[in-house]
Amino acid sequence: MRKHKRIALATGLVAGLLATVSVVAVACNNENKKGPTPSTGVQTQTQVAQNSNLSQTEKDKYEVAGAAWFSSLWNTTSAEKRAMSKNAYETAKASFDKLLEAQKEVFDTSKVKYTAAANGKASTLTVQNTNGKAIPVVFMDIDETILNNYAYQNYVLINKLSYNPKTWNEFVKAEISTELDGAIDFIKHVYSKGGVVMFNSNREQETEKQATINNLVKVKLDEALLPDWVFWMQGVDLGASDKKPWNHIKRDDKGKRVKSNKEDRMNFVNDTKLDLTKEGSTDFGNAVQFKTIMRVGDNFDDFNDNATKRKGLEERNKVLDETLKLFGNSDAKVKGVRYDIKDGKVIKKDQDWSESYVMIGGNASYGGFIDALDKNIYKLKDSEKLELFRTLLKSKLWWEPKAK
Repeated sequence: MRKHKRIALATGLVAGLLATVSVVAVACNNENKKGPTPSTGVQTQTQVAQNSNLSQTEKDKYEVAGAAWFSSLWNTTSAEKRAMSKNAYETAKASFDKLLEAQKEVFDTSKVKYTAAANGKASTLTVQNTNGKAIPVVFMDIDETILNNYAYQNYVLINKLSYNPKTWNEFVKAEISTELDGAIDFIKHVYSKGGVVMFNSNREQETEKQATINNLVKVKLDEALLPDWVFWMQGVDLGASDKKPWNHIKRDDKGKRVKSNKEDRMNFVNDTKLDLTKEGSTDFGNAVQFKTIMRVGDNFDDFNDNATKRKGLEERNKVLDETLKLFGNSDAKVKGVRYDIKDGKVIKKDQDWSESYVMIGGNASYGGFIDALDKNIYKLKDSEKLELFRTLLKSKLWWEPKAK
């Protein structure tokens, strides 16, 4: 997941949710509960906030920022991160196979042919026109779903910065993001079963697509699986007259790129026969119907953002109540859900085929959950953030020992 986001690492918004870092360290280190708590750089930061002669404003800033280090360290170094990702993708393969097998009346797996390179021959991908049935498509977010971008997150954290589109673009073009375990193998699995993977990212279609392709190739994804039409990133023009949105950037009257929601892109693909042809090639058909069988992301907004984007905690959890059945789903009787925005209102509709949602866990540094904490979250002072965080924690999950 990537938004035009203000990454919380620098301001430590997520950190406040773990307000007392030293307590977390003790609780997670039961082996040492009889001895002193091990000293780490992160603990020292919190201890400084508690014990030094800093002003209250400076102490608030330390306390808010403290545990942001744990999030970056976990996502950068931990075995748990790798195991979680691998586990999610192995489960996703099983769910994909079950839903495909149980919905032969919906999906046609004979139209996609992928042949890996062998014996000196280049790899190939062909997609034929559909007739009646649809090709199963998996929509995948890229950032923190396929590619681990914590090299950028760590730069922001260590240098006490915040998200900047210029430095982010420079990072993307460095093409150094690493694979989340299991992601590339999962993509290959989908193609081996006659499906297609499309990339539903908020990276910029116009300026960041080629660098994204290069990075995916560097983590061993076959370039044959990366034709133009699999990229549905920020800026694609869903109103393009030739039904090739990936070739067009939508702009307003002043020439500024216009944003779109991820769900609108997925709904468009579900509703439209696409012309995949490219001059000089006969590999792809001109009347191809896809339907989404699976959505994979690391942010709740990667799934149904027409209903969740920039919404509060209560509204997001209401949508979760309506879609929770789809997370990890492998039962063809459980139908998919779509949301559309019409005249400013969100309209929910059940699909007539089954889908599965896969959440890639571990990204506690940024995402829609931060926006949901408070509509003015990015404008609050550190002292106000701490008060908000404490109030939220106490109102959701809270215990304290009885007074003696």
